[in-house]
Amino acid sequence: MSYASQVRLFDRTTPPHPVTLVLMAGLSALTMTIFLPALPAMTAYFDTDYALMQLSVAVYLAVNAVLQIVIGPMSDKWGRRPVTLAGTALFCWQRSAACWQRMRGCSCSFACARPA
Repeated sequence: MSYASQVRLFDRTTPPHPVTLVLMAGLSALTMTIFLPALPAMTAYFDTDYALMQLSVAVYLAVNAVLQIVIGPMSDKWGRRPVTLAGTALFCWQRSAACWQRMRGCSCSFACARPA
């Protein structure tokens, strides 16, 4: 029996498809690939020092490391699927809230994560 016939969509008893895992793992590398070339333009746009903009990369990597330490035990306790779904839902909710606040002209609690 081939692997393709064993995978069923939305079935919790089957393992995740390898393409899904590769895409989710590649997202962190994609963010850095998009972010790093834009540092000089962001420095000019925000009229700030380049060293301060480089600090954002260090902060991103530090937060990523802390999240690995926190999410790893959560994943061991509850499983990868619920933790991944909760993280994705939290991300989507935060993006929606930031977009909603931007449409209303408000820069309150979600302003720090709002896209430029």
